[in-house]
Amino acid sequence: MSGSLVKKTMYLLVPILLLAGFILNLILGEVNVPYSCLIHCSQVKYRIIIDYIRLPSTLASILVGYVLGASGAVMQGMLRNPLAEPFTTGIASAAVLGGLLGYLMVLVGKLTGLYATLAIPLLALAVALASSLVVVMMGSRLGVIGLILMGILITLLSYAVSMILMLIIESINPTASMQPLYLLYGNISGILWWQLYIILASAAPTMLALAYSSRYVDLLMLGDDVAKASGVNPVAVRRILVTLVSIPLAVSLAFTGVIGFVGIIAPYVVRQMTGRGSGSIIIPISGIMGSLILAYSYLASRIMVKGYVIPITAVTGLVGIPLLMWMIARGGFGAST
Repeated sequence: MSGSLVKKTMYLLVPILLLAGFILNLILGEVNVPYSCLIHCSQVKYRIIIDYIRLPSTLASILVGYVLGASGAVMQGMLRNPLAEPFTTGIASAAVLGGLLGYLMVLVGKLTGLYATLAIPLLALAVALASSLVVVMMGSRLGVIGLILMGILITLLSYAVSMILMLIIESINPTASMQPLYLLYGNISGILWWQLYIILASAAPTMLALAYSSRYVDLLMLGDDVAKASGVNPVAVRRILVTLVSIPLAVSLAFTGVIGFVGIIAPYVVRQMTGRGSGSIIIPISGIMGSLILAYSYLASRIMVKGYVIPITAVTGLVGIPLLMWMIARGGFGAST
């Protein structure tokens, strides 16, 4: 099969699979909903399940998947490494730390109502954005290596403080330490409409800006010297790109927790299927592939074990880890192409 035919087939197949995943997520679960209820449903029980439980969560899986996939393509191009991911800057571990701080505030301050609802996501968002700002301002001065090293340091520091906070939370309430663990493993079930709107409001403008900035990603992939020769300041561009990636990631993490591997898998699969495309092609298609991966991962997390919802990262890891091992075995640590 020729390369052009493969691309055409993929462009046709991916939207079909995404639509199928969307429909399956609405009808399958602990309670199976009749297909007819997708068009018209007279039973209140099924309408509530679709309109208030599954529909916002399914849309969130598609939206967050797009953010992870597109952000992964940007990070891999910007850092010239196919194993880079959206969480390379330490934003994931920082979000976990912020969420734990919010949960500790709820316990110590005995917060209730709206304050208890917003404490965890707001602090997760604040700490995640703050960590990204530190990485951008300090790490970008040293180029690619500086960003990666600063991200590693932020990750180690965040996890060290998080372990201490987990012990403090357990000492205050021995049964409470299990509740914020969704921040560690990812959970889309239970996303509400207002949370989806907030994620969309942060994702739409930043994803459009990243698509517009694809030319700069292509220049950074060729090296800092090439970027400078083209009149582009690589340090300034990396700061802008990391900031654009961090905003929707931090907002998404605040509500879904850490969802791993999608940001690595999606761009890699797209590059394998389309060849060495430019950022203007790779970034949006990686976003769509991320939506596809996360939509089916969300479906699998709800139907694999009856009566339980498996953490999303556990599902994506079943695919992501073998893929990473295969990449390593075939020398996948080279520069991104």
